[in-house]
Amino acid sequence: MVACSPRPRSSRSLFSFVPVLFAAALLMTLVPVSAFAQLADSKHWGVSVSFTPKWEAMDQFRDVFIEEEGTIEGTEFTIGFARGSMRGGDWGVSFVRKPFKDGSTFSETSTDCEPTFGCFTSTRTLVFRQVYLRGVEYHWSKPFVTFANRVQVGMNISAGAGFVEGNIEETHELTAPPPAPGFHDTFVGPAKDTLWPVYPLIKVEAKGSVAIAPGVKVKVSGGFNFPGITARVAAVYLIGSK
Repeated sequence: MVACSPRPRSSRSLFSFVPVLFAAALLMTLVPVSAFAQLADSKHWGVSVSFTPKWEAMDQFRDVFIEEEGTIEGTEFTIGFARGSMRGGDWGVSFVRKPFKDGSTFSETSTDCEPTFGCFTSTRTLVFRQVYLRGVEYHWSKPFVTFANRVQVGMNISAGAGFVEGNIEETHELTAPPPAPGFHDTFVGPAKDTLWPVYPLIKVEAKGSVAIAPGVKVKVSGGFNFPGITARVAAVYLIGSK
């Protein structure tokens, strides 16, 4: 009887397991990353707020509000709900309050001269008393570039309608050459009777954002914010997002 020694294990059969082991290791590495990416990209509901420290009407749009001479400026605050992801963009609907600078004064003067009676000067003055736009807007925010899963650069587009609230103090004054008497009258009425009752709320902005905490992004944007070019600071909190 001849004793048989064990058959040596083939090196080929040993190396055949290397691709399997490599694939298993790669899968174990990618699963947590994939899970994290899916969690970061998952959509969540949340809240958004923004504040515009100052807006000033461009010359092209100043006459849309008022024809008299003067500077139209104010601030803006928005708050509403949003839906989006930390690594992506978001959309939402917000309540908008856009106050005009209180006490803003606008005036227009015209002179009419006649050979017999002389020159008459007429002045119309408007003073804004707690005038603001109150409305609703829809926003859509999209990042184009993301750095380190935290910093994003993109754009924001918003559209809506704002309704005029507040009062305007209006004064009419007529100066006539003696002995003709002059005229002076002041009254206060709803701002919507002097301005348009409804104005568009439109934004087209470049935007940068940074994730500062789980579910929280802070945004800084700048661009067209009807009726001017402004800068704006915003924040969004996506509930349950990581």
